Amino acid sequence: MEQVKVALRVRPLLPTERERGEDANISVLPGGTNVRVVTRVNRGTQNQLHTFEMDYCLGPEVNQQGVFVGLGIADMCDAVFEGKAATVLCFGQTGSGKTYTMSGQAELEDTGQTARDGIQFAAARYIATMRDRLMTVNGDASMTIKLKVSYLELFNERINDLLNGSEGLRCRWSRDANSFFVEDLMLVECLNADDFILALQEGLFRRKRAEHFLNTHSSRSHVLFTVYVEVSEGDGPTRHGKITFVDLAGSERLRDTGSQGDDSKSINRSLFVLGTLLKNFPNATH
Repeated sequence: MEQVKVALRVRPLLPTERERGEDANISVLPGGTNVRVVTRVNRGTQNQLHTFEMDYCLGPEVNQQGVFVGLGIADMCDAVFEGKAATVLCFGQTGSGKTYTMSGQAELEDTGQTARDGIQFAAARYIATMRDRLMTVNGDASMTIKLKVSYLELFNERINDLLNGSEGLRCRWSRDANSFFVEDLMLVECLNADDFILALQEGLFRRKRAEHFLNTHSSRSHVLFTVYVEVSEGDGPTRHGKITFVDLAGSERLRDTGSQGDDSKSINRSLFVLGTLLKNFPNATH
């Protein structure tokens, strides 16, 4: 299995775009791995076609559940119970649908499971159901499964805890675990799907936002929602897995947004570093 896979989701035109008479200039080609982009050149007198290949391409007709199923998020969640780690990142320009894809409508209304659920809400429900299923199949007390979550925000290079409101947390290096961790980050144990949903909704309301020209409800921070799975079975070794859902701040040129200040510069700088990391990740040795 490849370490990094890329999916592109094409959103439908917004009502304001339709009112301006704009046309959809991106289309998914048959096969679901290529998109065609039409750009206007020569002062708008000619069309120029560009084709790009991805691992997955999802058209505007694909709903939220289709994204969850089509990208194999359930398989990633299953792997976490085997002690593996996985990450799902949403990246793109402001207004492209990142937060909707990741969170759906949950931050706007308190509803039950719907087709508008974002990836992380659908995954949370799936993980809770998977835990119950494994415990039922096991049928005795030899297996225990603990589920915990954390939710943090990176805003202007400061780490904030979205579950308890703490700000300015420190990132540390653990020699024992050979990885970074956030000191004093709150972990909340989740006993069922409702616990997951409450944690997600609480974090979403704390996320930093600011208006700019491209999106009046724009997310101005990176957020990471992580589910930690601990599986103990008999006398065997305890398995520790986790899956992290990352909703990145909008990527755009400053002159297009009208944004000023350190937050936009910090966003673009951090996204540049992330791009460099992903480019070199398949060849990394440690």
